[in-house]
Amino acid sequence: MKEIAAALLKVQQELDPVKKGKKGHNNKYADLPAVLDEAVETLNKHGIIVLQPIQPASQPNHARVETLLIHAESGQQINGFAEVPWRSDNKMNDAQSYGSAVTYARRYSLVSMLAIATEDDDGQSAHSKASSQTSAKKAAPQEDPNFVKAKDTVAKAVTALAPLDSFQQGEWVQQNPRAMEMLHWVNRNFPDLMAELAGIGFEINESTTNA
Repeated sequence: MKEIAAALLKVQQELDPVKKGKKGHNNKYADLPAVLDEAVETLNKHGIIVLQPIQPASQPNHARVETLLIHAESGQQINGFAEVPWRSDNKMNDAQSYGSAVTYARRYSLVSMLAIATEDDDGQSAHSKASSQTSAKKAAPQEDPNFVKAKDTVAKAVTALAPLDSFQQGEWVQQNPRAMEMLHWVNRNFPDLMAELAGIGFEINESTTNA
């Protein structure tokens, strides 16, 4: 693994944070083209090929993608997998929903494998991160029932929102006032847990509608 490790070191030394250009629900995030534009050019420059074949999922209504980083000269490779749920509704047919989930899996698989940072889109995001870091010191330990409830709330929201595009996420907000009320509660009391939602392009603050 020496050759591919040396090449990846050079890649990570050169990669800048990916700019957040795609508009999600009340925030911006780095979409797949932004990630590919930033990463693949640098990887190819150092002799690394990127492949992202679709693989059989472990359960129904899930999309599974493998990301392969192959060192062209030595043939050495590193791989990783990402699997996300998907669902169809009256706005998207099965093929569209599945395609959206595949895109999500490709984006976060590559971001995770390369440890790519994504730039904050504005000062408010930076402020939110600073607040989260401060609040982390005050967060309850994991055995606290409130903390457990908060984690469960976020996990359910991620499962529901991950396959949706930004328009569908906005509809979900309108259709799930109770869930949004709980997410606002999590955001106030355990802001660090909201990072998982931000990772799928969904971010809330106290101005986000509850109904």
